[in-house]
Amino acid sequence: MGPAGATHPVKAALTVAHPAGARFSRDDPHLNHWRAVGLMLLTVGCFSALDTLAKVAIAFAPVAQVVWVRYAVQAVMMSLWWAIWLRPSHGLRFFRTVHPRFHLVRALLLIGCTVVTFVGLRYMPVGEFTAVAFTSPMIAMLLSGWLLKEHVTAPQWWMAALSLTGALIVIRPGADVFGWAVLFPMALATVNALYQLITRRLATADEHPVFAQWISGCVGAVVAGLALLWPATWAGDLGAAQWGILLSVGLFGTLGHFFLMKAVALETAAALAPYTYVQIAFAMAAGWLVFSHTPDGWAVTGMLVIGMSGFAAGALRARRTAATRPAH
Repeated sequence: MGPAGATHPVKAALTVAHPAGARFSRDDPHLNHWRAVGLMLLTVGCFSALDTLAKVAIAFAPVAQVVWVRYAVQAVMMSLWWAIWLRPSHGLRFFRTVHPRFHLVRALLLIGCTVVTFVGLRYMPVGEFTAVAFTSPMIAMLLSGWLLKEHVTAPQWWMAALSLTGALIVIRPGADVFGWAVLFPMALATVNALYQLITRRLATADEHPVFAQWISGCVGAVVAGLALLWPATWAGDLGAAQWGILLSVGLFGTLGHFFLMKAVALETAAALAPYTYVQIAFAMAAGWLVFSHTPDGWAVTGMLVIGMSGFAAGALRARRTAATRPAH
């Protein structure tokens, strides 16, 4: 999902602050920048793989089961991360937070993103779904001006309008290309925008980034586990290959967030934001390789418009950040 995640919204996680102990060496800023870019490409690659495998998985397993496995794997991996690497230095302090309600709301919004993505991918191709969902950063920007009273410049308004235009080109209202299924990526874009605002609210908390992923995995596993109490939400006759696909959904989601944490420890969110739109190209390629789906000319045009508007908005933000950064 892009957006961490879609399912796993990349732009949202980019706003997380760098807590103590999570930074890399900044001795060579130029080298660190390109290392961060490489990690960001790994991030969007993992998230594209996550969405593609989820589309495969929901063809043979109920959505509730796929969602549960995705978060259960993350909860287990983050718990092992704490037990093996973080426990000696952090101990039980790792689990302390001054914003438990915000973390809970954030986790629930992320689960909502996951459910909407997995259900929506049943009806739409991966590339087109990802492209429309990537309007969420623009929606978050507009909501931040309204809810957080942040200043939105004229160029940002133009980029938001261009991004929306690209989404309209992809879905072509009235042409009935995808029908009612377009509501899923639009809903994802909206929920993901709210997720980004909550993440921004938590950006000042002095907490380890693994904690946010641990609590998201645990809350997701519990909520999805409750959904499994309903009939016909668990397929018990899956083969080894099918279970491998399910576990890979959780693995790629967790790895995507891991690479993302490493990337934002090396470079600013503004500098990395434009590269997140490479996920649209990855998703389109995955749809072609796995499902033999080739977007038509209008869809490709809309994807390019969304990607260019997002890249331009990120570049403008990076320039403003560089201009206000003190000289060393």
